[in-house]
Amino acid sequence: MAAIAQKLRAAGEKLGLSAFGEKGEKFDPERHDALVQNPNPEVTEAVVADVIEPGYLLGERMLRPAKVAVFVPAE
Repeated sequence: MAAIAQKLRAAGEKLGLSAFGEKGEKFDPERHDALVQNPNPEVTEAVVADVIEPGYLLGERMLRPAKVAVFVPAE
């Protein structure tokens, strides 16, 4: 199964398919779908706390936004 998964990933990369969504990056509502928001006094702007499902791009076109949990500033 691992060999098949690797071949599928390689084929997708040849076509320009790439995953995105990283823990700690700035939250962008155009690229991220926030499923959970947690207040955090240590942040000054919304940042990705955890990636639930990565997003995918095909070249410059977004196929699916990343589904994430977000830290928001505590008030």
